[in-house]
Amino acid sequence: MNRSVICLASLLAAGLLSARGQDQGDLMQVTKEILAFQDDQRAQTERTLRQLYVLKLREWETKAAQVGDYSRAKALKKEIERTRQALGEHRHDPLTLVLDPTEARRHGPLTIIDRQRPAVTGWDDHASLAEWKLPAIPHGGYAVTLRHRGNDTPVQVRLEASHYHLVMTLPAAPDGWKVTSLGNLRITADAPKVSLRTVSPLAANGLVVADLKLVSHAP
Repeated sequence: MNRSVICLASLLAAGLLSARGQDQGDLMQVTKEILAFQDDQRAQTERTLRQLYVLKLREWETKAAQVGDYSRAKALKKEIERTRQALGEHRHDPLTLVLDPTEARRHGPLTIIDRQRPAVTGWDDHASLAEWKLPAIPHGGYAVTLRHRGNDTPVQVRLEASHYHLVMTLPAAPDGWKVTSLGNLRITADAPKVSLRTVSPLAANGLVVADLKLVSHAP
């Protein structure tokens, strides 16, 4: 069983022993929401890994056919079809990457909060910068969204990938999570990572960032 689920179950048991009435109901609801979130994240990660596997298989299939190794190309084609079948109803979905905040290289005062449903705070310094290493993905355009909360006023952010960047103003989100489109970012061969920083305002902006999502589309 996933270690975080075991930890969460232990915390829940301890909480229920000390909670009463409405508090128990609230605790159970929060726990259900966290477990559902973790299930969604695991399912998305599994789909993404299969999508990346199919892309690599297709690359190998093309190379095998080019050198006349048709038996290998045929075997790879069968594996591609098997993996696509495993994707089920998602086999035609565009490639989707969800960049987890815990996997980011963090600079400045950036800090992870809430390990069960992680997010990054501390975006109020010029040194605040989060970088994510990208897997081997097709070059081209990707629609980018950012999930955030906590900022009482709009906050301008900058997302970079090699020579390309996006600058977008996040709307205020003082009361809960909000998903904001950052636009379309071009990923090239010399873009092994993406980075995110705040531009303005910096002082006490209250911004909390959960994750970045990149969805491929036609270049």
